[in-house]
Amino acid sequence: MKHKRKVMTITTVISLLIGGCGVSESGNNQQKNRYVSVQDYTGQGYDLNGGEQTDKIAEAHREKIDKAVKTFFMEEYKTEVTVHNVVGAQGGATVFVESKGEPHFHTYAMPLFLCRMKSRY
Repeated sequence: MKHKRKVMTITTVISLLIGGCGVSESGNNQQKNRYVSVQDYTGQGYDLNGGEQTDKIAEAHREKIDKAVKTFFMEEYKTEVTVHNVVGAQGGATVFVESKGEPHFHTYAMPLFLCRMKSRY
């Protein structure tokens, strides 16, 4: 009788553990869908603390920022880049870029001149 009770208890516990893992696996699948490969990420949906005001300034000066970042990468690294997104941050902005050609990479830059633009407004 004691042996049957132990077997039943162990069987029940194992069943609950296996069933519990199945539930968490489906939860993990839902979380995996929100991740994006770094090669496909363009900075959309990204925000930084204190970026509410500088985000507006960055968008107002988007052309200047794009040109400055492209010039920087060309002068410093002899690499053409595509600017995907500009995100305001406290005291500046983050600019997401992708290289054209080889070596192919994705990175970001933080132009300092945005801080000077903010002080003028």
